[in-house]
Amino acid sequence: MSMKFTVLCGLAAASLALPARADTAAIQRCRIVPEAAARLACYDAIALPGIGSRAGWGAPVATPGPVAAPAAPSAAGAVTPPPGGNFGFENRLPEGAPEVLTSRIVGEVGFFESGTRFTLENGQVWQVVDGTRGAYNLTNPAVRIERALLGSFLLRIDGVNQTPRVRRIR
Repeated sequence: MSMKFTVLCGLAAASLALPARADTAAIQRCRIVPEAAARLACYDAIALPGIGSRAGWGAPVATPGPVAAPAAPSAAGAVTPPPGGNFGFENRLPEGAPEVLTSRIVGEVGFFESGTRFTLENGQVWQVVDGTRGAYNLTNPAVRIERALLGSFLLRIDGVNQTPRVRRIR
């Protein structure tokens, strides 16, 4: 049996299990729901043919749960975010956040590699998280920790050619 024949048989079998069409009227009703959580619940309630429990064709995958109440203003007039409201914004910088931290490493800098921790004068502890390695003989060197792409940080040590990627531990 050839590979093409096997693939074609698999595609034919899969096409028999594909849903015919979703209820377009229900989709149109959901599109005009202004609130995001209610709109999602509306879409979740649409029964799709061929999707759901094995016993019941067209059974919805998830039953719609209660819709979260909109955020209510607090006494000071500020809006309190709904639960999970900051999800995905953890790495977003507040306005005026510094791009660079300058300090000194406390003590000697000898050999460093992935997992090496550096304690700064300000009490922060940073750990090397990439494969950068180096061997130096430095005492209390000045450092710059700079923001890099995707929320990462680079450690620049005076007198060192390598620039390890680091993560703050404390």
